[in-house]
Amino acid sequence: METLASFHTAYQMQEAVRPILSRAQNPFGVYTQGEEQRSNWFGTPEAGAEGETPGNTMAILDPAKAVAQAYRFQPVPPYQRFVLGQLNWLLGNNPLDAMLIDLPREGETDGYGTVSNGIAGRAPGDDRPVRVNTAPSLTNNARLIEVLANYKRVRLAM
Repeated sequence: METLASFHTAYQMQEAVRPILSRAQNPFGVYTQGEEQRSNWFGTPEAGAEGETPGNTMAILDPAKAVAQAYRFQPVPPYQRFVLGQLNWLLGNNPLDAMLIDLPREGETDGYGTVSNGIAGRAPGDDRPVRVNTAPSLTNNARLIEVLANYKRVRLAM
């Protein structure tokens, strides 16, 4: 009975991640937000909107988590490529060559290992990258742990 439940779960996940995978057909292999005809790389609001975006890390890690969960049940290369593409983006394979995970530096004892909020767009309606929001985000840290745990098939209760 457990095998049947796993097969059903794997099928449901496969169907759920199909649209996610289609949104990463770009040179970076990274998930983009917005409409398919007009990708929104950094979660930039439409022209005329108020405020600015904190960055795109959450928008990258949430779909990575979903695909990593599907990979846990069905370890196929497209799922693996997608998850690794999102991790590569965080590790500096992005338009700003910005490392979005703060790694330890010589002489520093605090702040490393945190995941930043990510790259933000220039202005409402202008989705060109402008800056990295380096503010640490504990929720993004938790998301990264979930992605890695599912990718490596570690049992994790959160």
